[in-house]
Amino acid sequence: MCLQMQSTLNCIIDNDKPIIFNKCIINANPNIDYNYNTGHFTINSNGI
Repeated sequence: MCLQMQSTLNCIIDNDKPIIFNKCIINANPNIDYNYNTGHFTINSNGI
């Protein structure tokens, strides 16, 4: 599986806050989903 995300926003990451990525650079696996609103990754594959 390969996924590379990037945040191009110029912001400070606060403690205990999610990191929201706004750009997907590489997603080599269709079983990986990313929700740009919540910052949650979902892997739809058995055994992972």
